[in-house]
Amino acid sequence: MGDNQEITPQSEGWAPAGHDMMDGITRWERDGDLLVVGMGDALSSGEVTGHAAGRVRLYRYSEPARHFDRIEDALRAANEPRRAFKVQFSLIPAAVKRKS
Repeated sequence: MGDNQEITPQSEGWAPAGHDMMDGITRWERDGDLLVVGMGDALSSGEVTGHAAGRVRLYRYSEPARHFDRIEDALRAANEPRRAFKVQFSLIPAAVKRKS
């Protein structure tokens, strides 16, 4: 495997989730995540080109959407470790907190 091998959704394990020829949007899914490539960057076969000028969106489960100019950048970001939830729980019931 060479260093110059092109990174594509297929090579990274993403499965096609739809291609809308009317608006040129291609969708890919993997492990509950969604990769959306916008108009002008999707070929009629559903394949994508390398440069997408800000029209690549990555939706990862439980994370805000991220926008990219290049599909390769979005694919690399999708392989990063997931961000952990930061949830704090109070062990003191609300009724106890109100007492003076």
